Amino acid sequence: MRPLPVLGIVRDAYSFTFAHLGAIIAVIWLPMAVDIILGFFVEQRFFAAAQLAYAAHSTANEGGALLLFLLYAIAKMLLYAVMMVAVAQLALGTRQPSPMPVRFGRPEWRLFRAWFGLALFLLVPLLALMLAVGMTMPADPSALSGAQTSRLAFGVLVLMAAVLFVLLRFTFLLPGLAAGDAPERGLLARAWTLSTGHFWRIFAVIVLCAVPVYFCGAILEGVAEVATGVSQAPASDFAGTLMRTRETLPLSKGFQFLMAPFLIGLAASASVFALRELSRTDIIT
Repeated sequence: MRPLPVLGIVRDAYSFTFAHLGAIIAVIWLPMAVDIILGFFVEQRFFAAAQLAYAAHSTANEGGALLLFLLYAIAKMLLYAVMMVAVAQLALGTRQPSPMPVRFGRPEWRLFRAWFGLALFLLVPLLALMLAVGMTMPADPSALSGAQTSRLAFGVLVLMAAVLFVLLRFTFLLPGLAAGDAPERGLLARAWTLSTGHFWRIFAVIVLCAVPVYFCGAILEGVAEVATGVSQAPASDFAGTLMRTRETLPLSKGFQFLMAPFLIGLAASASVFALRELSRTDIIT
């Protein structure tokens, strides 16, 4: 098995994204705008409910906002399936920008279904673990001993590492598989099989593609916060953090909209180019 050429995939992903940035924007701007608008209002309500719950020391009134947030998460998954497939098809050369940027057909449905199934697969053990931790946690967390705190922190780190491993193994190749000619059934199983033995190289590709974009976006957003006077001293408590998050939400959503063509372009094209490399090693049959 020949290892994935990390630098080659990253180079091709950046070359495609910057060379076809206009085409990427043309096929994602509408679903991305819908996602940003929905996310702004849903997150505003969610953080407002969290502030009230924190002030009242009760989560009784958070149910409606939480349900709305979960429905938004499903809608976001659907919108991103549309965008990722569109850009993957651009990278494959099977699609050109058109006056109607939104399409929802078999490839988009396959990707959404795979993501949704994976979310449900991960949700059950995560909820079970949270329930187990909640049952064993004392009423006063400060009563935990140093050893108990260390074990809890270690358990959380192990869980995060396991989730990251599963997510990257399943999700990295999904856009390219959904947009291509992969079999109708078993998309998740195929993604898992093809990524076998390539986790660290997939991880390196994701880091090299995502970190520079997020780093540049964070710098620009920080400069904008200072220039607009939104930036304040660090919050001293949880309520202050929630307040500051609500205040900066319009700015953060604006930068999310600006960064989306780069992040989606890099992620979708890297998936396609990685599959191309795997096909050269005769792994894909």
